[in-house]
Amino acid sequence: MRALPATGSTRAALAFGAGAFCVQFDSFALNTALPAIGSDLGLPPDRLPLTVAVYLLACAAAMVPGGRAGDAVGHRAVLVCGLVLFGAGSLLCALAPAGEPLIAFRALQGLGGGLVMPAGLALVGRDARAAGWALGAAGSATALGPVLGGLLTDLAGWRWVFAGVLPITAAALVAAVAAAPDSGPPDAPGERTGGGAGRPGLGRAFAAGTALGALANAATVVWLFAGPVLLQGAAGLAPAQAGPAFALPSLAMAAAGPAAGRIADRLPALPALAVLTSAGCAGLAALGAVASAPPPELLALLTGCGLVLGTANALALIATQRAAPARSAGLASGITKTAVTAAGGAAMAALGALGALGALGGSAR
Repeated sequence: MRALPATGSTRAALAFGAGAFCVQFDSFALNTALPAIGSDLGLPPDRLPLTVAVYLLACAAAMVPGGRAGDAVGHRAVLVCGLVLFGAGSLLCALAPAGEPLIAFRALQGLGGGLVMPAGLALVGRDARAAGWALGAAGSATALGPVLGGLLTDLAGWRWVFAGVLPITAAALVAAVAAAPDSGPPDAPGERTGGGAGRPGLGRAFAAGTALGALANAATVVWLFAGPVLLQGAAGLAPAQAGPAFALPSLAMAAAGPAAGRIADRLPALPALAVLTSAGCAGLAALGAVASAPPPELLALLTGCGLVLGTANALALIATQRAAPARSAGLASGITKTAVTAAGGAAMAALGALGALGALGGSAR
């Protein structure tokens, strides 16, 4: 396996990868800890979802401003700021004395995460291999977060879902400080602030890459939801069996980041992204047709979908960075991350609505 490129790029990739892992982990790991949090802090069931919602909303709200700030003052500086905020929010969440402070501290944590994602992506996004490794780390947290969150809650308590990311956040901060500062975008005629020309549009290639990335992420959310359900339902596995079984598709998604980096170095990124997104959506549709297949066959299809969709998600972020002007890298990463996050949220809301309609239909019969 080829090593990461230059030292500066390696440090930036380590900072972004470790930071993105923490941000994604605390997006997905907390769901399994919610019952324990409610019981320990006396947070009523109607308030529990806020511990997840405020984090996601704060993260999404900070992405575009964070990207713009990085374009103005440097992406490394914004990445460092985001990691400090995220780490402080994580520590406060781990020490929260009651439910309402926990909700407030989750908002602070989300703001930090919203700065980490666009700044880190803009810092390494044009180096496909470095970006691939970093995005692979984030993908592993997305897939493994619920499993690891459940283990931490069972073995050590829900507070360790937050405390557990502190050493990784600290390591990311050290790597970010040690990384070479980004020198800023190259100046071209009319590109300086006040140089006579306004900021150009991000272009059709960027828009197409963002749209494909949003579709890929929406499909990934459906995959994350459908996989364990199919393994426990149609395949007949017990919950204790379905969790470890889904680890293989999860590891395939984690391996997808480096694969995306290699693809971006060898092939035109946008056509490859279109093929991968189409293949991933087709594989997801095929799950419905083979839902009653034996567990090994179902697991093989889930693993293939995870690899393809994970590669598409990472490639979308690399492709949109390459399509955007260098001086707008932060803005571009903020827009793309906001779009793919919103698409994932919309897919989850649609799944919830379909589930509610199914329940209503079942009660009407």
